[in-house]
Amino acid sequence: MSALHSDMADTDAITALAQQQIITYMETVSATLLVFDWLLLFSDEIKHVWNSRWSFIKVLYLWTRYSPVADTVLGLLAHFLSLTPQQCKNFDAACSFLIGIGVYMSELVFIWRTFALWKDSKIVIYTLGSVWLLMFPMDIYFLVVFTSSAVCQDLYSSSS
Repeated sequence: MSALHSDMADTDAITALAQQQIITYMETVSATLLVFDWLLLFSDEIKHVWNSRWSFIKVLYLWTRYSPVADTVLGLLAHFLSLTPQQCKNFDAACSFLIGIGVYMSELVFIWRTFALWKDSKIVIYTLGSVWLLMFPMDIYFLVVFTSSAVCQDLYSSSS
């Protein structure tokens, strides 16, 4: 029975390590695409965004443009830090909340653009703004549920 339990633990560890490697690959691909996007668009961004006057929408744009950089750096950094399971859980929760805020702000950019496309229609801004505000508590709820259910394990320590 002990040998069977050991084989199951080894299989679980191998599966967890393989899954962790896939996550690392996906985060590396995301970072590569982010850098590629910057290389393609940075000169246009300087010309059209950085040289324009400061406004609410410019701040939102810059937040949605640059918060993924922080998210990506933190995601990659997590693979190189030696974190205890509790530190991993806290780090993951912080990263998840940063990503959630970034997504929430990018939704606001889309609402603002839709408002402009509909020729500043008050019905559009009130409807979409209300939905955006109503979604916030649900987003927070699901983010808390997700982060509290996350399990971090020390995959490299020997289990006895």
